[in-house]
Amino acid sequence: MLTAHLVVLAVLTNIVAPLGILAWRAAGLWRACAPVLGSFGAGLLLVGAVWGWHIPAVLGPALSSASISATLYATVMLCALLFWHAVLADADLRPWRSLAAVLSGMKAFGLLGVLLVLAPRPIYGPPVAVAGGGASEQWDQNLGGLLFMAISALGFLVAAVAIVARVMARIQARPGWTGGLP
Repeated sequence: MLTAHLVVLAVLTNIVAPLGILAWRAAGLWRACAPVLGSFGAGLLLVGAVWGWHIPAVLGPALSSASISATLYATVMLCALLFWHAVLADADLRPWRSLAAVLSGMKAFGLLGVLLVLAPRPIYGPPVAVAGGGASEQWDQNLGGLLFMAISALGFLVAAVAIVARVMARIQARPGWTGGLP
């Protein structure tokens, strides 16, 4: 059960949200709504939401109730949309700040995955853990952490490479352009 939850969360935050913001920008709708936060502030909000919902005392009740579970996913998805909107807006004006936010997000998500993979025993009990307990709980947690880390890292890495490629193209097109660096 934890593995399924973590995969859904990684896909929502690192595939669905950035693609949704890219589609929104392609439709020209982003100009009507400036980012509420900068990429760093939005990144802190996203990381805080993901880590906050994964406190053991919080995640159990969240996954055992359909309404709280829906709130979990909606909260994290909203934070992810705010983050990717801010990252893409910053990538236009301050690409290094945008890149720093993406790499910081990748590290924070990776740390949660590493914690789940390397924990010597299951962190979460019922109802998060797999029925049957013991080794199956540990396996579910390890696999969930590994998949969460891999999917999240891939999403953040694609964004980081795209930002750097865009900066390199601008530097090549306009020698002397620093992307906001002194």
